[in-house]
Amino acid sequence: MSDVEFHRVPTAEVYREVFARYEYGDEHVRLFKDRFAIQHQRPGVGLIVATGSDGSMAGFGFGLTMPSATTWWTGLTTDVEPEVTEESPGRTFMLIELHGRR
Repeated sequence: MSDVEFHRVPTAEVYREVFARYEYGDEHVRLFKDRFAIQHQRPGVGLIVATGSDGSMAGFGFGLTMPSATTWWTGLTTDVEPEVTEESPGRTFMLIELHGRR
């Protein structure tokens, strides 16, 4: 998905609406937009959009594949075999955001 296509998706609008009931302000939405602007350029990114019958955005899910040089698995409380924590390109998809309108 190109930058143009990504920025046409109104994710921030849905994000603002979903978190309004928790009284998150515009600063929280701005931080989301800043993260999203960087994260959507990483390899292995994925975005899925749900639309209502009227074509409006009902929700979205966004994530990306975990990089090979991740420290994500550091600090597990249980010993595991090394291959459990060794990432290869495309092995693990991280769901970062999942939001839907009421």
